[in-house]
This record gives sequence, structure tokens and C-alpha cells, in this order.
Amino acid sequence: MERRPTVGLPEPYRQGLVVFTTRNCSICRGAKQWLRLRNVPFREVDITYDGDAQNWLTGITGMQIVPQFFIDDEYVMGGFPELKRMFVRPG
Repeated sequence: MERRPTVGLPEPYRQGLVVFTTRNCSICRGAKQWLRLRNVPFREVDITYDGDAQNWLTGITGMQIVPQFFIDDEYVMGGFPELKRMFVRPG
């Protein structure tokens, strides 16, 4: 799993899985459903109408796409495919 440190998520979001989403993102909805079906706890941060959060996220990830995932204040590079690999056990 490839992860890199963040500049620092706001305090309430530094532990566990955090998913940055937007309201009309079908991949975001699919990712959240996938996590819920597997009982994976997460916090959602909807950045649809929050320009500051969008700019912050772009500065950290270098991308203007969602969903984006962070685990314990570390950015998960590779997006949803990488996140799924982390939670699927082989065999």
C-alpha cells in the first residue's frame, strides 16, 4: 500500500479512514457503499461547496478528483482501487 504523509488533516479527521467526496460523484457513492457493505468505519467530508477544502485537498493530492482517502492522517495514493486492495484479503 502506497501512502504518504499529509500536511495535516484537521484534528477531528486525523484518525481512521476519511473519505473526501462531492455530492454528484458516482464513484464516491460507490466507494461509500462498498465500505458500508464491509462494515468499514469511515468519516465523510463533502467538499462540494467548500472551496477552501477543495484547494487544500488539491494541494495535498495534486489532483482535483474525488473520492480521495486518508488513513490515520496519511494520504492513500491510488484512490479507490488501492483502498479496495487494502481491505480485500487474498484467498
